[in-house]
Order: sequence, then structure tokens, then C-alpha cells
Amino acid sequence: MSQTPTEAGDSAEEYKLGWQAINKLVNQGFSWSGQERNCAFLNTRGGAFADVSAVTGLDFDDDGRSIASVDWDLDGDLDLFITNRTGPRLRFLRNGLRDGGDFLRIKLIGKTCNRDAIGARVEVLLDDDSAAPLLRTRRAGDGYQAQSSGWMHFGLDTAKVRGVRVSWPDGKVEVFQGVAANGRFLLEQGKGRALAWKPAMVSQILQRSIPTPPRARSAARVVLTTPIPMPRIDVESSDGRSGGLFGVEARARLGNGSQKPLLVQLWASWCAPCAGELGAFTASAERIRAAGLEVLALNIEEGAARDRASRMLEEIGWPYPSGFASTHTVEILDALQGAILSQDIRIPLPSSFLIDGRGNLVAFYLGQVEPEQALQDLQLLPLDAGQRRNAALPFPGRWFDEPAPMAPVFLEGSFHARGLPETAREYQPGWIYLQYGRILTAQGQPQLAEEQFKAALSAGPYFTEAYLGLGQTLQMQGKTQDAVDAYQRALGLDPDNEAIHFYLGLAHLARKNHTAARTQIEKLRALESSLAEELEKRLRAQEGNGFLGRPKARSREPRGR
Repeated sequence: MSQTPTEAGDSAEEYKLGWQAINKLVNQGFSWSGQERNCAFLNTRGGAFADVSAVTGLDFDDDGRSIASVDWDLDGDLDLFITNRTGPRLRFLRNGLRDGGDFLRIKLIGKTCNRDAIGARVEVLLDDDSAAPLLRTRRAGDGYQAQSSGWMHFGLDTAKVRGVRVSWPDGKVEVFQGVAANGRFLLEQGKGRALAWKPAMVSQILQRSIPTPPRARSAARVVLTTPIPMPRIDVESSDGRSGGLFGVEARARLGNGSQKPLLVQLWASWCAPCAGELGAFTASAERIRAAGLEVLALNIEEGAARDRASRMLEEIGWPYPSGFASTHTVEILDALQGAILSQDIRIPLPSSFLIDGRGNLVAFYLGQVEPEQALQDLQLLPLDAGQRRNAALPFPGRWFDEPAPMAPVFLEGSFHARGLPETAREYQPGWIYLQYGRILTAQGQPQLAEEQFKAALSAGPYFTEAYLGLGQTLQMQGKTQDAVDAYQRALGLDPDNEAIHFYLGLAHLARKNHTAARTQIEKLRALESSLAEELEKRLRAQEGNGFLGRPKARSREPRGR
């Protein structure tokens, strides 16, 4: 990594590229700076230390970051909180030594210095005059991004305490009497006498956990706290027909309706775990259908391998629909799971996506998933936001504050970064409003469509398309002058758009403004558009002269895109 620029005017480009490279490696599963496993060293009292990491239980296969000590259970020894960059993000390690010797705990209270006495030097004076005092300094912060307990802990073993000398941050020195082993004392500046402190004892029952190695990245069940709309993916049937699934237009057409939940499985004929998963779902077909779950197996292979995949499904008696996913479709699904997990690691095989009846991704499985798990996760569908959040966590806990909901708009940047601009567009609010407006217009609901187009104009950046759609809905409602205004705004952004000129001409015809309509016909002819003849036909029909030469079988208006 390059160094931070040190002088004004120094180029920061290499520094920025260094950070980009680090973040990319981290997202690909590499460690930030090496697998920093936690270490513990034993003072051998001879000027050396022994590595006792393994025997103390600290040597987890974690990428450790911070550690903070506190006598959490108030038994006189220090327990540890450890944070990691990898999961689990937090570990609590309770000190279980049964005979750790005597202890002394002190908390300083500053009066003429800062309240927490940061910077104070504390010496525990022992009865044995030949023994050096035990020394600690009150600090703000302990190591990397950590702060241990404000209580200062001293291990005494069998030594006896004569007193405590405190050198306060403001330069004053004070000796406190009244301290004893195995006690907790408050030392207030200026008092000279320690005040014994006894905590309110609360029974804490902890269930001991057995450390388990982390699961492979290629095997994971991910439940989303907030369902995410699925992007459009293209699939191909075994007879060569192609079509699209999901996407914003499909959701708009669905309206308030709902379909059955669907489990989309990616697989390949050469993948042994895939064969096991397909076999298990085949054997469970009756229960899966009874639960109302649809299953779609999408093979990712190309060419002759597809014939082998089809024979494989026939041999196992695959009872569900199947098809093929192109490389582009796999890329979309790969980018989707990578964006959700903030990782740049390729999707494994098999992988499956559980989608509710509204086209929203509820959970996905990296690696083989059992039918029981998929059936169990159908219970996620009716949950509210709080219940879904709790179901997404791997263990129970308490929330100090409600987590912010995850808006799917974050996927836009991720898809753009993967070179998938059309998929990225599906997560732009302006594009979503625009599609809903178009669908509502086609369904003959101009008032609802008008609201969507106005929302699209507020969100941007599809202003031309939104003004065109708005004009169409206003024209459908008989608001022709408002429609003309909308079309003219659209032309101000895109003067050579044939569809806008055509619909503006229709609006003029609706207002019986034949001169303005002829102007649009001339502009369409200048653009060499076939729509000029269609608009002129309608003008002549309105003027009472329907002869235009050879009649056409059918005229078709341009789509408002």
C-alpha cells in the first residue's frame, strides 16, 4: 500500500488506488493484514515470555481486531471481549480459573483533574518492603480501537497490600489507606481514604458454547432482513424458447396479486452436490407441492452439455420445470449475491434463490440445500419486518436500537460496477415509477399512471420518457392542453423524437388545431418518419377527406418509450 501524501500538492492517486486494492482483496475473502489470530503470552519471571495461546483457549481461527478486559462476572479475574473482522464479530471469553490468587480493583475519581483521572499513575504498595510496587497508568484506550473497564485491576497472588499511592494528572500525589486484598475500592482525589465498594450481585447464567470452525464460503444460508425485488433474468427452455422472469415490469403487471413462491436452482451436470440436491428434491416432490412451493432448475451449461443435462433430469425423473440460464443470467445472479454479502467471490454450484409470490428475494443458499430447509423457510414469507430481522440472525439477542431498513437502491451501483447497466436501471426509483406508469397506461388506468409519471419526473433522470408518458395519460383523460404542455417539455429535451412529435400532433387534433397538427406532420417528414403518413391520415379523416390512396390493413401507434 502506498503511503499517505505528506505535502500539499502531492498526488494522492497511488494512495487511492492502494485503498481500492485492499478493499477489493477484503471483499474477495482475504484478510485485511494477515490472519491475525489472538495470542496470549505468559510471563515466566525470567525476562522472557511463553506463548500459551492454545492452552488458554484464545487461539481461534479468527481475524482478530480488538480486545477489551473487564471483570464481567465480578469473581476477581479479568474476562475478555474480542472483536474480529471475520465472523463471529464478537466473542466473550469468561475466565474460568478457579485459583487465580488474590486481587485488588481500584476506580479513580478525579476532582481537580479530569473526572476519570486519565493519565494518573497508580502504585500498589506491598507489605514486603523489598518488593517493588505494582504499577499501572490510567489510560484512555487499550490497544487498537478498544477501551477496557474503568476499574484498574491488580493481581496480588499472595502479597499483602499496605496502601496505594496515586500521582494525579494535575501533579498532586496522594497515598490512600484502607485498601485490602480481594476488594474493590473507590479512590476520590483529596479524600486520602479508600471507600469500599460492593456491587449488586445479579445471578448470570451463561450457556457455554463450543467453538466451531467457520463454514466454507461455498456453503451458506442467507436470510434477508428486507426482501429485495428480483431483477429480470432471461431463461431458455429445452426446446429453445426464451423468456424473462421477474423484473420491475413483471411486478407492475402483477399489481396487487401474488403467485406461488419459487425456488430457483442453479446447477450443472458435472457437479456432484448438484446431483444430490436434485435427487433430494425429486424424492420430496409430493411434500413440496403440498406446501405450495414451485421449483425451477436452471442448468448453466452451454452447447452439447445441455443434452447431457436434459438426459440427467430424465433419468432421475425430475418432476418440476427446468430450463437453461445463459452466462449473462448467471452473471446477474452472481452480482446480486455478491452485492448483498459485500463480497467479490463467485457464486458456487449449486446455489438456490427463494423468491416470494411478489418477485422478492427472501433467502438464498450457497451450496447444497436440503428440501427440509427450503420448506422451513417458507415460514419467512408472512413475517413482518421485526420477525424477519430476528429470523435472519444466527443467534438470539437484544437490540439497543431498531436497525435501518435496507433500501434495494444500493444494488444499482453494484450492478453498474459489474457492467450490467440494464439490470442496474431496475433499481433506479425513476425507472421503476416510469415502468409502473407505462403498465397502468396500457391497463387503461390513466389517473394512477399520471401519479407514477409525476413521481418519475421528481426522481429523474428519465425526464423525456416521463413527460411523454404524462402527456399520454393527460390526453386519455381529455386534458389536451396539459398534454400539449407535457409533450412540448419532452421535445425541449429531445427535439428529434418521432413518438413525441406524433403524440403532440394527436393532441392538436383533439383540440381541432389543424395548423399545429400539420406542423408536426412536416417535422416528422423532415425526420423521414413513417409516422408522418399516419398522422396525416388522421388529420384528413378529421377534415372529412378519408382518401389517402391504397389503404393499409392496420395502423399502429408508436410505444411511448
